Amino acid sequence: MGHLFLLCRKTKFLGFVFDTKLTFRSHIKHLKTKCIQTLNIVKVLSNTSWGADKVSLLRIYRSLIRSKLDCGVPVYGSAAKSTLKMLDSVHHQGLRIATGTFRTTPIPSPHIISGEPSLELRRRRPSLSYFYKIKSDESHPQHYKVINPFLGLYFQSDYLLSQLLASELEKS
Repeated sequence: MGHLFLLCRKTKFLGFVFDTKLTFRSHIKHLKTKCIQTLNIVKVLSNTSWGADKVSLLRIYRSLIRSKLDCGVPVYGSAAKSTLKMLDSVHHQGLRIATGTFRTTPIPSPHIISGEPSLELRRRRPSLSYFYKIKSDESHPQHYKVINPFLGLYFQSDYLLSQLLASELEKS
């Protein structure tokens, strides 16, 4: 008793910066600056006269930068689209450096040349695979909620089902 707790606007836990409203804006800004610093190393390695080839640069990009962008997506993936788009510029810049395309090149071109999907598609992939995993396993607790949300309500509470049926009977 009698202990005071300090209110802080943001805190770092397990490498993630959490703010009070869970917008993850400060985490994504921090992640962007870290990735840009790493991109500078890739820029040096991509020197035209003595630098690495495209395949090596793509491997370096995937291991140093994309791994940072992908790490923690289940945690910060719920952030606003405008916040998540801050990371797209890092991804596009990394692909431009690795493929050797110019800054004026349209965004889809480095994606096609490198065979890399956009970050938005990469963020959706784990969610979709989890969805289909639940859908294929009938013993999973969330299975019926995924297949049919109405059945999920049925298994959740008989009271809700009785209310739904009562309202349907009143209509007819």
